[in-house]
Amino acid sequence: REIQMRVANTTNHVGLVTAIDLPDPNPKEIHPKEKKKIGERLALLAMNMIYGQNAECNSPEMKSYKIKDNRVIIEFAHVYDSIKFKDNVAKGFEVLDN
Repeated sequence: REIQMRVANTTNHVGLVTAIDLPDPNPKEIHPKEKKKIGERLALLAMNMIYGQNAECNSPEMKSYKIKDNRVIIEFAHVYDSIKFKDNVAKGFEVLDN
């Protein structure tokens, strides 16, 4: 995912939408069944990139992080509503530091 995001952020006319927040009930299934939601995200991306409309189409992206009192505090860009974690626990979460 990190490499895909770097390419999308550094190559003209290339975009990226994520579907990590659309998990399938079967944890072994890597292709989400919610194709409509992915299509909507791609349509918003196209409206933004091709037609110049100011659509909220970017996926949440880590802006910064800090470690305080044995906790990691992460600030995100492109959060249009909120980020929610099941049971308020961020499981399977990685922070990459370049």
